[in-house]
Amino acid sequence: MRKRVLRMLLATVMMAGGLAAADTPYPVIGEPVLRSDTQWIKTGWGYQSKSLTIDTSRRWPVVFTMEGYAGATRPAPNAYLRMDDGELMALRITFRQGPQGDYAMVQASTRGTECSGGSFNLYDRRHAWDGHHIIEWIGTSEWSNGNVGMFGSSFPGQTGYWVASTKPRHLKAVSANLLHSDIYRDIFMPGGVQNYLFPIAWTYAVGPHRLPQDAAQRGPLAEDEICQQNQATRYMAGDLPQAQNEPVWAGVRSVDDQWYSAHAARTYADSIKIPYYQQVNWQDEQVGSRAVVLFNHIDPDPTLIRDKANNLRLIKPKKFVVSNGDHGHGNYAGTHRWAFFDIFLRGLPDTTGLMDSQISHYFEAENNGAATTVVHGNTWPHEGTQYVRAYAHEGGSLDFSAPTGPETPDVYLSGASRHGFVQYSQQTGSEVTTAEGYPDAAEWTSAPLTQTTVVGGPLSIDLYASLAGTDTDFFVSVSDVFPDGRVSYLTRGLLKASHRAIDPLRSYYDTDQNGKQIMVQPYRPHSNPQPVMPGEIVKYNIEIFPLGYIFRPGHKIMIKVHTPPVIDGIWGYTPTHHQPAPVTIHHDATHPTSVLLPVVNPAVPANTTTPCPLPGGFACTAPSPLSR
Repeated sequence: MRKRVLRMLLATVMMAGGLAAADTPYPVIGEPVLRSDTQWIKTGWGYQSKSLTIDTSRRWPVVFTMEGYAGATRPAPNAYLRMDDGELMALRITFRQGPQGDYAMVQASTRGTECSGGSFNLYDRRHAWDGHHIIEWIGTSEWSNGNVGMFGSSFPGQTGYWVASTKPRHLKAVSANLLHSDIYRDIFMPGGVQNYLFPIAWTYAVGPHRLPQDAAQRGPLAEDEICQQNQATRYMAGDLPQAQNEPVWAGVRSVDDQWYSAHAARTYADSIKIPYYQQVNWQDEQVGSRAVVLFNHIDPDPTLIRDKANNLRLIKPKKFVVSNGDHGHGNYAGTHRWAFFDIFLRGLPDTTGLMDSQISHYFEAENNGAATTVVHGNTWPHEGTQYVRAYAHEGGSLDFSAPTGPETPDVYLSGASRHGFVQYSQQTGSEVTTAEGYPDAAEWTSAPLTQTTVVGGPLSIDLYASLAGTDTDFFVSVSDVFPDGRVSYLTRGLLKASHRAIDPLRSYYDTDQNGKQIMVQPYRPHSNPQPVMPGEIVKYNIEIFPLGYIFRPGHKIMIKVHTPPVIDGIWGYTPTHHQPAPVTIHHDATHPTSVLLPVVNPAVPANTTTPCPLPGGFACTAPSPLSR
């Protein structure tokens, strides 16, 4: 009763114009107070707008998305569904969606964002169960045929993943894209190195719209009193935002712990048994590219489908699509969405051959999806991958022969965060931030390649180093040096030396061309950092984020090791955590520092040239006059 009285008082003041929504940090639970000329009709499940006409001309397959951005709020919700705890979730329901108008669509705003009630907490399991509740309501509605598919990219994709892990009975397929597999290893603390920039940017700039009265970002909805009251009374003493769930707060937690595990997609992979689609982009500036590891954890139940010839075929219904590009580049998830749902929601034949393979890897993909070449297969890493080692040598050279004797090591000064890259434009100041040959980095460059070399898979480096201090942060970059001297930055790996311990049971292995099992992606517990003994030579097996790239004849492969940059796209690393001290990189017969390259062999048209920059990739820097 107290909450209802509170709502009535707040609504009265708001409609009188005496109180801005942003000034009212109280909850909205119970029935909203409606105007006399309201657009809303109360139903057994919540509220329906008078403008919403439910199309019962057929029972519709339904596609559903749930997000914290515009979602159901824009242009405006046309329904509010009540959750088990009384909160109202904003929905927008439309019909005749899809290329042929064969679907209904439901869009929802996540709890505590835009027009939905309640409070937002990052990856709170309540959000997943809200989605579960909405799907079960959709599946039992008279206008639904009971088959629901969920889709989304970025935060909506992550939300779709969490919802699928609750196993709603009516959810038949999920397309979860551009997400992370492990928020600690993929984003906040890659290799144990703190990424301070993206959590701040996501929380306060590009993240879900959760501030009371989102007018500052998206404009008010003056005609929707339910939305106004939800926003005005967003938080209460019994439902406050949890500080430990704030990305900024989580970003300062230096070791992997229960919070990180509970917020890792990989933790819930065993719960997803329905047909599954996921897009991963190698130069994704937000979530990185490690989420491709979910390929080896998602294990949906076998499903019968009809193939292009209309023959029944039993398949493992998962599809991963990977390519170059930043967050959203290529839009394969959007292109394939309806074909995917046609198969698993409508039972139509796979006329496009989408499910002929479990993974499709596009190289030099343009934003329209066109690509130079593609590898299709059913394993990650790809079947037939040849693992090639490129060895560091004295004089800054890199070749494919291991050292046979003593060599003079390389020394660089850690602690300088000079190096950096920009994602979207030719980098201002690149003559400083990418200049080579200075004492704050070690670098090795191959001779011009004599044949096309296609790298496609997880990379790593065995780095033999001794420190003058007790800890350091390693940043390893892989770049393509063009014949004219331009440099295209491709991928990177990071490791805090004190986090060097590896869990061999959770690491990833593959069989090389000689039949030998090798570790291709180390897994680190990040739970018990140990300082390094100064002067001791230690082998650091550093994970480098997966990559797909075509190195053409005349191009060179360049590897650089230095302190993590302050700016790395829209990532950035905390400079105060570095110990300024000399780091010695050894590369002799006893300590063969080398990069493991996964080489695949797709057909590459002979008349193609390497784009610079790579579509959707980092800027291609010109030869620097400061390079020595």
